[in-house]
Amino acid sequence: MNTSNMCGDWDFDSNDKWPEGCGWRGAASVISGVVWLCFNIIWLFFYAGDYTVWENIGVFLLSIVAVLGFNALAWVGYGLSMAKEHQELPRYRIIGSMLVFGAGIVSLVTWLFFLADGYNVYQNIAVLLVIVLLTLGSCASLWIGYDKSKGCQQGRDI
Repeated sequence: MNTSNMCGDWDFDSNDKWPEGCGWRGAASVISGVVWLCFNIIWLFFYAGDYTVWENIGVFLLSIVAVLGFNALAWVGYGLSMAKEHQELPRYRIIGSMLVFGAGIVSLVTWLFFLADGYNVYQNIAVLLVIVLLTLGSCASLWIGYDKSKGCQQGRDI
């Protein structure tokens, strides 16, 4: 059976090369995933018993943020270089979104690590929902009106 038949509609030739800059980024992503998994296994095996459930959830979420942040740093340059026609990007909205999400994660981890023990599970879920809603609402407010901007009116993807 031919491998191209197994791939269906994918147009892949085994002689094709990855675009320049993808090799090290792909390897960094795989390595960061393995390091993240090893960290969590070591944490659960050796350290988790010394902390409460909420603190362990906070550490787990913080580890996810760390690995996503590392991968974002590795891939954002490549993504920006691949932007069609190198259009002007809404930098203040992008930076603002990163700051809002960062503040949401810091708030969530702070709550889970320092304050969650004094409340029951339903109250902690309520706080989680409030933090998520405030974070997403603040981010959405940054992007209101963007679809009416110059780049989107001309039908271009940014």
